[in-house]
Amino acid sequence: MIERPIIFNGLTMNDQTKRSLMVSPYYFIAVRSVDGLWGSDIRYETHPIPSNHGERSGDVFYAGKTITLAGDIIARDLTTLRIGSRLMQEKFWDLQQYKLYFTLWGEVQSYVTCRVSQPLVITEEQATADVKRRFTVALRADNPRFYKASDSSLLYPWMA
Repeated sequence: MIERPIIFNGLTMNDQTKRSLMVSPYYFIAVRSVDGLWGSDIRYETHPIPSNHGERSGDVFYAGKTITLAGDIIARDLTTLRIGSRLMQEKFWDLQQYKLYFTLWGEVQSYVTCRVSQPLVITEEQATADVKRRFTVALRADNPRFYKASDSSLLYPWMA
């Protein structure tokens, strides 16, 4: 997933055409890690056993999933770094649901519908001469299934 473009709310991250920092907009948003993509929360009902230890489980279902994106905003100067930071703030400020588009290696472009569940964190730190800032943001998908971008059908039929 992280070797290809990732799109959320109109913001394209990992766009390799921007990596050189020599073409407009002179910043590059690199997603370095994605956590929570592969698993889902599991929910089930439980009932206590009267006058005894333990409980009985009822129906079991997959719940949603939390997807955490982390990476760097890399720019050629501080002005364009701030422009990239502000754009990320704008795109991750809206709490509406959006499709998170991604392409898994060797597969079709897919999406999962999610919303921001924890605030965008951009760490103000200057450890080297590089013009970059780390970021982290968490998204929540109520429906954990992946869908094909081309026709919105389930990417993996066994997830039905």
